[in-house]
Amino acid sequence: MAVDMLRLRIELEDVEPPIWRAVQVPTDLTLDDLHTVIQVAMGWTDSHLHRFTVGEPWDPAARSFVTAEDIAEGERGEPESGVAIGAVLREAGDELRYTYDFGDGWNHVVRLEGTTSSADGAPRCVAGQRACPPEDCGGAPGYEELVHRWSPSRRALADRFDVAEAQRLLQLVLAGPHGDGSAAPLPGAPATSDLPSPVDSLPEPLRDLLARAGGPHRAALVSLVEAARVDRPALVDVATAARMVAPVAWMVGHVRVRGVPLTSAGYLRPDDVQAVAHALRIDREWIGTLNREAHTVPVLLFREALQRAGVLRLARGRLHATRTAAALVDDPVGLWRHLAERLPVGQGAARDAGLLVLLRIAGHDGGSSPVDEAAAMAALGWRHRDGGALVPGDVSGLAEHTVAVLRRCGAFGDPGAGAGVGRSTVPTPEGSALARAALQSWR
Repeated sequence: MAVDMLRLRIELEDVEPPIWRAVQVPTDLTLDDLHTVIQVAMGWTDSHLHRFTVGEPWDPAARSFVTAEDIAEGERGEPESGVAIGAVLREAGDELRYTYDFGDGWNHVVRLEGTTSSADGAPRCVAGQRACPPEDCGGAPGYEELVHRWSPSRRALADRFDVAEAQRLLQLVLAGPHGDGSAAPLPGAPATSDLPSPVDSLPEPLRDLLARAGGPHRAALVSLVEAARVDRPALVDVATAARMVAPVAWMVGHVRVRGVPLTSAGYLRPDDVQAVAHALRIDREWIGTLNREAHTVPVLLFREALQRAGVLRLARGRLHATRTAAALVDDPVGLWRHLAERLPVGQGAARDAGLLVLLRIAGHDGGSSPVDEAAAMAALGWRHRDGGALVPGDVSGLAEHTVAVLRRCGAFGDPGAGAGVGRSTVPTPEGSALARAALQSWR
């Protein structure tokens, strides 16, 4: 029996050229599920609050639909979980407003373009244009300024949108985890390594990175990039992926989409700190009571890193798992891929430092000569505020959130006799594969 469907166009306001998606959804889809469809189709990470309105979001007279979190905080409006999209958008041309991230203020227009039918009634992303802006870039004005600073090849990436990949992820998030148990390369990774030159075969963003570099230390960066050999396939089997992402999956399962409350100072509660420390075996490497997150740095860094990677999100004083992460929690290869796509973590110097760490790990073969990552950072123009040169320890400090994820995922091996537990910087083979997968998907 055919299911009645609505054809919707979702477009970001105040962004040129337009960024839009076309989706098909059943008429009885509730607004809270439409939120998920928009997040996945657009490419957001569900890391911030949202609101649906009929009318301008800033207009107090607008019809407002509120989330369960809003209701718990005393907000007024119609619960979005009880409103079907077909009850709001009835005729072609009807519009609904969707605001995501009240700080950056990403306003979307959801317009009904017509109706259709489907055999299964599953939501679908059927078309779109241009990539989603980065999270936390300052809204439409900040994004415009960011694009202006990008190189031509980096701007070209912003013009790309893969509707097939958006639909694949939408099916995964809405239908739940799956996997076939086989080794799998990261989507888009080269299938072979018989290319003429490692540098010639680099993804455009890495070529752009080399183009940014200059001065006497540029050779250090070139050496890191060449040694990484990102043309090699990044493969992982189910057992290895499950072992690597186990700490991430545990955090997602512990927090859940419903979330756990934080303290008034914004930290995990003592019981949760102890639970994380025990589950991640942090008690083997950290001295202390392990019940205050501010004093248990490995817990704090890992939690913050997962937030910045779009695996966890903070909303109204509660820490939640993002819906994408929750859908992947029982799909280790899928979660491994998702994590790879989110590395390195951070912006600016933190991102570049994390990128250099990934390059070093990807290029480790047990016998390669060490490369001065501080020199590579200097080639990219990074120095201390007083003009002094960075030292190797500065790079690991800047990349601390990327390193926190890699360390928990087993990217570093046994440090050897006399070294502190959890302090190794020697990459493991599976760590090299994860780093290479991250570099192949880095944008």
